[in-house]
Amino acid sequence: MQLTVPHRTVADTGSFPVNPDGVAAWLKDLRPLESETDAREVYRGLKHSNRLHNDVDQRRAVISCFIPVLRELHQHLSDLSHAQPLPLTREFSRNARMRDALLREEAFAFKILLSDSKGPLADDARRAMQALARQAESMAHAYRRVPDALIQDAHQLYALAEEHKLLSARQGSELLSLLDHYRFIMLVSVADLTQQRVRQLQLVLDFLRSCVADIHIEKDRDATSLRYTDYAINLHQGSRPEPALSLLGDLPEQVRWFSIAPLLYRIDKYSSRIRPNPTGVLGSDVLERQSLARLHVALSRTRHRRTTRRVMHETRRVVFGHKEVCAHLLYRPEETPAREESGWRAINLSTQGMCLANEQCRAGLVQVGELISVTEPDKPLRSPEDSESSKIDALLGVVRWVHASGKEGICMGVEFLAISVMPVRVIRDELSRHVREGAATAPSAEGRQEVGENALIIACKVQRTVVQTILVPSYLYQSGDRLTASQGGRSRRVQLRKCLQANGLFSQFSLADG
Repeated sequence: MQLTVPHRTVADTGSFPVNPDGVAAWLKDLRPLESETDAREVYRGLKHSNRLHNDVDQRRAVISCFIPVLRELHQHLSDLSHAQPLPLTREFSRNARMRDALLREEAFAFKILLSDSKGPLADDARRAMQALARQAESMAHAYRRVPDALIQDAHQLYALAEEHKLLSARQGSELLSLLDHYRFIMLVSVADLTQQRVRQLQLVLDFLRSCVADIHIEKDRDATSLRYTDYAINLHQGSRPEPALSLLGDLPEQVRWFSIAPLLYRIDKYSSRIRPNPTGVLGSDVLERQSLARLHVALSRTRHRRTTRRVMHETRRVVFGHKEVCAHLLYRPEETPAREESGWRAINLSTQGMCLANEQCRAGLVQVGELISVTEPDKPLRSPEDSESSKIDALLGVVRWVHASGKEGICMGVEFLAISVMPVRVIRDELSRHVREGAATAPSAEGRQEVGENALIIACKVQRTVVQTILVPSYLYQSGDRLTASQGGRSRRVQLRKCLQANGLFSQFSLADG
């Protein structure tokens, strides 16, 4: 199997050192963790080295000089760009592009060693596949599709390792083998991680990495033995894994198979051991049942469209975040909003949700799980004839998946929570708070005043029953709290009952009269 490597020219010793001692001395003078310019110099040096002819042993020694610097720089750039709302800011975007470019050149370096060596070494193949796996993980953090070129490179490395019998895993070693990294890339390419929240994404990736041993890649499978949990890989075609039952015609020799049934079983088993955390508390993040449930649905392909959708291309006013949505809906709903070119377009619409796209989205707005409101761009939130109503006709929803494209392009899917909203101001009942805190005496008149919070009351369907719910800021309230909700001159005492969801961005409780 021939590997894809860059074109190389005769070495020019005046432009860049080609011997290991010269490279080590050159790297010693750089501070890539402190200077972005020095980080670019490291990338320039590695790229230049990959495009020069060199002896195999000397090239391996040169790469060994780069490896410690690349590891520290990769970790540094990952810390700066992971778990960020989309689109990334310019600084974070530069860091992400630099990290991907370094990983791409690192993979090139070891693939060149494999192609130039008379007998390919297992460690060179493992390191090349490791760089590809890290690049696939980086794409997942950016909510981007794993590139076809990366999948093709992984197939080429796997075929070469299979041909030269380099696939055996290291027994008793903490290092993942080439086969482990390859299986991880295949899982990431079919797991649809664009529907995972940013705080859960790394935990889901770590879970997938821990499950690679359950994935067994086979050859010469009989067509009658294939199930819906089986995927097919065409090594020569270089395409991403496809459902095995969707293949037509004869099964060529270059096709490999793997089943996700053991992985689905592990997801179910692991999920059953997770203790539910209904209200959400501050602290370190742990893998949640909801994240595993979404992973299970994506891998098993059991998601089906519930209703038909209408294709459209219309401008919409979109507001992100609980605090911003409350302020947008609560204050001056009768006024016609000023014309605003936000760039959001509704691509399709159904009774369950809609797809929105923006080619030049403002940085740091979008993330999975965020609360959003969608309204007409040139109409008031409340018409004059409905001025006495306490409700506002606005589509309220939650971002369920995000795809990033280009530098600022965003496409996202929104699941509707309600089509009408009652924005209110809530104040916690002081007597309830003191009882919860164990106070011996009731609060004084001076202590009864408390800063309120904005909230949204909506009717929501929960297990085939429509109940009244309230959306409040995360971590501030819990089940049993008594609140006073007010809008204008009207007020109502309510009590928070069951917490329906708490994702760190907002909390939703069912309501009862207080």
